[in-house]
Amino acid sequence: RGQSRAGQIAVAQVILNRANDKRFPADICEVVYQRNGRTCQFSWACTTQRTLPPTNVEEWLTAKESATMALNNFPDLTNRSLYFHDTSIVGWRHLKRTTRIDNHIFYKER
Repeated sequence: RGQSRAGQIAVAQVILNRANDKRFPADICEVVYQRNGRTCQFSWACTTQRTLPPTNVEEWLTAKESATMALNNFPDLTNRSLYFHDTSIVGWRHLKRTTRIDNHIFYKER
């Protein structure tokens, strides 16, 4: 939510890239809800409220369309990134920055 279509697709592509990397779970849902201790890999997956229907149907439909595009082999906007963070966070020097889309910066291993 709050990202452009490209930004939403890019986040979905990070999830798919992780699912295709042997260091992460192979199942998309397991990637999304994977935790490191008590910390979620994706902050929006930490919410305890996962009820439907969504509160904003238009945003939900846009996100669903973006996920479908990513699942249907939309060209990887992230250049095979496995990680991203908000621009308010100081960069991760141990990773290679691949791109910035909206307010997210994407990374892969060096």
